[in-house]
Amino acid sequence: MRRRADTSYMHLGLLFKWSLLLGWLIGCQRSVPVTSPVEGFRVMPGRFVVVLQGAIADTLEGMAYFRHDTSEAIVIDLVGRPDTERGLSLEIPPTEADTLEAVRRWMSGPESDAFVVGYLAWPPYTFVTEAGQLVLVERRLPDRVVGTFHLMLGALARRTGEPLEVEAVGAFAAAPALEEAPAP
Repeated sequence: MRRRADTSYMHLGLLFKWSLLLGWLIGCQRSVPVTSPVEGFRVMPGRFVVVLQGAIADTLEGMAYFRHDTSEAIVIDLVGRPDTERGLSLEIPPTEADTLEAVRRWMSGPESDAFVVGYLAWPPYTFVTEAGQLVLVERRLPDRVVGTFHLMLGALARRTGEPLEVEAVGAFAAAPALEEAPAP
């Protein structure tokens, strides 16, 4: 009789250990954060890394360039490789702030405050910034612009009209965009 009791306790102990392991694994899957790309200053010059979660789940890598638009805003173009149709553009006003809050593109942002606007081109949708933050690690014009960001981007599904959301976490070390030489 004693032998049967010992094996029952052994089975219960084994069952308890397996249930703890299974519970731990389930808990780990629920608390998995968005994969964070490497820090901005560790990204190679002229490169970027962006992790997308939500309506699109992917990791984008490629070339990072910055340029000035007609309003003197700095535009950072993150061009994916090998598919150049998949990329992100960030629009930063000419301000000295190191941390920029994102605003909705279709709402006018305050002219005197810092803000960033992002666009994610992903066929067949173009996502635009809804909220988020961009931190400039380094802004050495005209040499390079380095930063990290965490943006929420949104679009509307063409067929259903439902909102599609993407969370973009990324880092870039943008190099100056090459100016096209004037035609002779």
